[in-house]
Amino acid sequence: MSAYCASKFAVEAFSTALRMEMVPYKVQVAVLEPGFMRTPIVMGAGAKLIKKYEQASPEIQAEYGADYPQRAEAAGKDLVHKVSADPQWVIDDLVHALFARTPCRQYQCGLMSKMACAMLWVLPGWMFDRVCLSEVKSQAVVVPGPSPF
Repeated sequence: MSAYCASKFAVEAFSTALRMEMVPYKVQVAVLEPGFMRTPIVMGAGAKLIKKYEQASPEIQAEYGADYPQRAEAAGKDLVHKVSADPQWVIDDLVHALFARTPCRQYQCGLMSKMACAMLWVLPGWMFDRVCLSEVKSQAVVVPGPSPF
């Protein structure tokens, strides 16, 4: 997760520096920051969990229970429907960035992305961390397999 987040911040920092460098050439630079979108990769996450379960040893399958694939799939669908956004948000923001006379410097695409940015500005750091961690813990779905530790 940390490498993924670092890459997102790198894109934002690069875009900011590029925007400053392009000012003399009258070129505007905008960055789109989509949140959790309903895309094929997200929608197929449940199938990946089931495949991992099926590849696990009988002992591990017994530990998770025979109903694990159904529980994992239901939890995944529930999470996707609760927090994912229609990719149309990204398309709308992209069109705005391309054709607006004065595009925004940053576009937070999707409701969750907008809410996370708003919370980041309003909440103290420790409270933002606690909210994020509590949400991650409440939506956790364990993937069967040997422990990496």
